[in-house]
Amino acid sequence: MLIIVVLLALLLVLGVVYVSYRVLSSTDSKNLESAIDVEVEKSMKTGLYPGIVVGVCKEGRTLIKGYRRIDKERDQCPDASTVFQIGSISKVLTALLLQRLCDEGVVSMDATLGELLGGSITLSPSVRNVTLRQLATHTSGFPRIPKPIGEKITEAAGTDDPMLNPYGYLDRQDVFNYLGGAEGKRKAGLFEYSNYGVGLLAHVLEVVTGEDYECLVREKVLLPLGMHHTAIKLTSDMELKLAKGYNPRLADAVVDIWRIGRSRCL
Repeated sequence: MLIIVVLLALLLVLGVVYVSYRVLSSTDSKNLESAIDVEVEKSMKTGLYPGIVVGVCKEGRTLIKGYRRIDKERDQCPDASTVFQIGSISKVLTALLLQRLCDEGVVSMDATLGELLGGSITLSPSVRNVTLRQLATHTSGFPRIPKPIGEKITEAAGTDDPMLNPYGYLDRQDVFNYLGGAEGKRKAGLFEYSNYGVGLLAHVLEVVTGEDYECLVREKVLLPLGMHHTAIKLTSDMELKLAKGYNPRLADAVVDIWRIGRSRCL
C-alpha cells in the first residue's frame, strides 16, 4: 500500500511538472485579434450594442479596436477616445484609492468605522467594527442597497423612474444617516456584493483626507495611470465623445448616463 501511495504521489508531481513546462514553453500561434473579432460579432448579433470597443494588453503590446458605430445616431466607429459610462468599475478605482492611501500611511486597511467616524457620525453597534478592508471586499455585511436608501431614492424620484438616475437623489448625509440604524445589515465576514458598502468606503476616505473623492481618485489613481478620459464631471470634449445608452424596454429610447448627486461615490 505504501509503495502504491508513493508511486501515485510521484506521478502527480511529474504531471504538474509536465503541465507547467508546456504552459511556460508553448508559443501562442493563434491570431488573437481574429478570435476577438469572432466573439464581438456574436455579441453584435444580439442587437443590444450599437458598438463595442475592446482593449487587450498582452506581452507588453496593446490592441484597442472599435466595432460598428458609437451610437445609432452617428455613423462613427468607436475608438480609444470614446467615453462610456463606467458602471461598477468605479469600485475598482475606489479600492485602488484605498490601497494608495494605505501605502502612504494615511489610513490602515483594518481601521474601523468606529475609529474613523465614531466621533462625528451616529453608528449602530453592528457597524462600529466594520473595517475598510471589509468594505472594499464586500464582506462588511451591508446589503447591496439598504432598504431605507432605496426608499429615499424612490420617494425623491416621485413619478419618474428611479432607475434612470438612482444615485442622483442622494447626498453624503443620506449615506451616513443609514449607519445609525443599519437596517438589514448582516454579520460581517461573508461575501455579499454591496453598492452601498463601497460607496460608504469612498465617503469615509473623503472624511479621512478632507478631500473630494473625484480629486483623490484623479490624483492618486487616474493621473499616475495616464487615464485622462475618466471623470465624474465630464468636460465638453468628453460629452462629445460619450457613447449613448438605450433602453430596449422603451423601444430603444435614449437614456442619459447616471449623474451622481452630492453622494458622488455609490
